[in-house]
Amino acid sequence: MEFFYIDECKINNPGGIAIGDALVKGSKVLNISARSNEIGDEGARKIATGIETNGKIRSLNFSKNNINDAGGELIARSLLRNESLSSLDLSYNNLRMSTAAVIQNSIKSNCTIARICLQGNTVLAPQLAAIALVMQKNKETRVKKKDDELRRTKNDMLKKL
Repeated sequence: MEFFYIDECKINNPGGIAIGDALVKGSKVLNISARSNEIGDEGARKIATGIETNGKIRSLNFSKNNINDAGGELIARSLLRNESLSSLDLSYNNLRMSTAAVIQNSIKSNCTIARICLQGNTVLAPQLAAIALVMQKNKETRVKKKDDELRRTKNDMLKKL
């Protein structure tokens, strides 16, 4: 299954924990949207563990889930150990500057993250601008890696001729 949508299903903390358990067990789902479900920090804690261990997940949408800084910071730190996730939506939760700072630090060493949405949280413009700057540098790194990979492939093909 490539997509799993459970938007506005009132799954609360137990549902968030179940999503985290599925991620930990190596779910083959690539994209999960679970917006407006009141997952909270307890669900976010298990989801963070799942993000750390799942090497397949590409996109997560946990907007409008009553996630506070405790859960948000755990999700942010999980980005350090995940190299498959490229899109994360944490909009309209209860996240503040401390979570944004952890996100900024985490994505400095994880250039696979191409999109992060924090709209509707209490994060000031300078912090958002700093995150955007890191995201731009990450994009440049991804492009350079892809160019290098194409160059190596081309050289390998030429050597075989």
